[in-house]
Amino acid sequence: MLLLLILMYGAWEWLAMNGSETQVMIFLSYLVFMVALYCRTIQKYVVFNVWLHAIFFALAILVLAWLHQRLALYYTIGVGTAGVDSNSLWRLMFWAYGVVHNFLPHPLFGIGFGTPIYDASDPATAFIRNGNFSDPHFLYTLGMHNSYITVLSRLGLAGFIPLMVINYYLFKPILKFRLLRDPVIFALFFAYSCMAIIALFHVVLESPRHSGIYWIFCGMLFAAINRYKAHILTVSDSELQGDIPSNAALLQENLQRKHVRLEP
Repeated sequence: MLLLLILMYGAWEWLAMNGSETQVMIFLSYLVFMVALYCRTIQKYVVFNVWLHAIFFALAILVLAWLHQRLALYYTIGVGTAGVDSNSLWRLMFWAYGVVHNFLPHPLFGIGFGTPIYDASDPATAFIRNGNFSDPHFLYTLGMHNSYITVLSRLGLAGFIPLMVINYYLFKPILKFRLLRDPVIFALFFAYSCMAIIALFHVVLESPRHSGIYWIFCGMLFAAINRYKAHILTVSDSELQGDIPSNAALLQENLQRKHVRLEP
């Protein structure tokens, strides 16, 4: 619990460096996420509904393409005169720019890692070049403050879909078998989901430091889930008839029926 409090405090300090609207959006996103964790109806019809996710993805792309047209003026004059939180607006504009100029022209494999993330000679990138960026590698290392859109821009659907599949197979056993009752799995899941949601608004997968934290928690969570499954499968029949909770027997039956492959 102490480690969780320290993590929450550190996350808040990190977010405090950005606009207040961005902080609110991150914590509202996590609140919605936590509600979905404990609502079986939402899990059945929303979380595990692949078609619904595909529709939402298509709508998000369409909305960002529409925003790119609506905000055309600010792409050339910058975001300082918009009269709203420039930090959040800058993010929206960059996401829309990445979708329209990088992902849509190259939907399958993206623009790759050897291509600048934006065209420095394009007047429409004035909102990005509002600082003094003297680093010649900046065009190649800059992140869009949304790791998923950066993945779409750089790697296209070929990189985005495997990333979503990893999350699907990570979340499904946790929610379906209610593994959050285990304190270790809960702590690791909390840490990993924090990083996954912050990646919606910040540079996470593109950053060596932050991506290291993201993938370490991802790997530890996979290991904890496999250990938990292995422990349940090795519980003897006599123990299952004793004080072991009924959900343990149900988990064992489901795992054996589905022929889940467990690592030692």
